[in-house]
Amino acid sequence: MSKDTEIDGSIENAGDFSNRRDNGAGKIGPFTFLDEEEGHKLTSDPVLLSDFIGPLSEGDNLLDIGTGAGQILLLLAVNNPGARLTGVEVRERAIKLAEDNIKANGLSDSVTLIHSDYRRLKELLKKESFSVISSNPPYIKKNHGRTSPSEERAAARSEVYGTLGDLLDVADYLMSPDGRLSLIFPVKRFSELLVGLEKRGLKAVRLCFIHSRVGKNARLFLVEARRHGELTVEEPVFL
Repeated sequence: MSKDTEIDGSIENAGDFSNRRDNGAGKIGPFTFLDEEEGHKLTSDPVLLSDFIGPLSEGDNLLDIGTGAGQILLLLAVNNPGARLTGVEVRERAIKLAEDNIKANGLSDSVTLIHSDYRRLKELLKKESFSVISSNPPYIKKNHGRTSPSEERAAARSEVYGTLGDLLDVADYLMSPDGRLSLIFPVKRFSELLVGLEKRGLKAVRLCFIHSRVGKNARLFLVEARRHGELTVEEPVFL
């Protein structure tokens, strides 16, 4: 499924979600949502990722890296009203939309936004600050493939603001000893991700492969990584 595929209606087994688009405005559960004209549009990816993360426990503190307009933060806020949620985003247009979305839905007390390159978080935040870290990172590896002439689209699709290695370094630094990291990523970079996790002392403990339909090879996968644990491969998702 393309990262630009927009959702209309709901996705079975992907959480309680509906998106009714009207000139960039939509709904995420009870919340209104202003989408980006370019870059991180609301697709199935954050829906699947937020559902994979599952319920947050009391006391959980989540960081969403590359939060865009706050899609995952709003999706998680639907079923986790008491959770502490933080999103970091470098792009000015996107962080402004995220701020508007958070304020419009009365979530300013429970959601924190950081306007920064996530690679600077080691300087800004304390080590092991978060029990849950999530990210729907760009899928195209740095210096691979065609880069969009649009700065917003390029940043959403390609590793303009940091590589997979950078992301894993920051997640490793900020994740608590018993914390978890959840990502959605393309299957063609599966081995690269597993090697990167192992290099940092992290293990994939949950995997779920995503197929566009029955009979088609998986193009994306969801992964949860921890510092310890055994691997479980969950039933695949078909869109």
